[in-house]
Amino acid sequence: MQYYSYILLITLLDIIGLACAKQWYVSHNKFYIIIGSLCFAFIPFVFSFTSKYASSGVANAAWAGLTTALVTISGIVIFKELISTWQIIGILIIILGLFLMEIK
Repeated sequence: MQYYSYILLITLLDIIGLACAKQWYVSHNKFYIIIGSLCFAFIPFVFSFTSKYASSGVANAAWAGLTTALVTISGIVIFKELISTWQIIGILIIILGLFLMEIK
């Protein structure tokens, strides 16, 4: 269970960092770039704890897949971004891949 907590924390830090970077680009408010940078700086520290529970490759794939799916959803909800049907299918395939990686 701790493995999933670490992956979720890494993903949330990544999403917050990306959202702050986008918001900084729009507003040029230094607060966003500082918070985003802190989030990105903390990720390797948290990622190091996942090695106790899974290989680096599996943990990185889980993090990347979950981040891709959640960043896309947050982009749609928060920033009103539009994606195509093919992009939706691609995201669904990534999510399916996350489930397949967990099969022992």
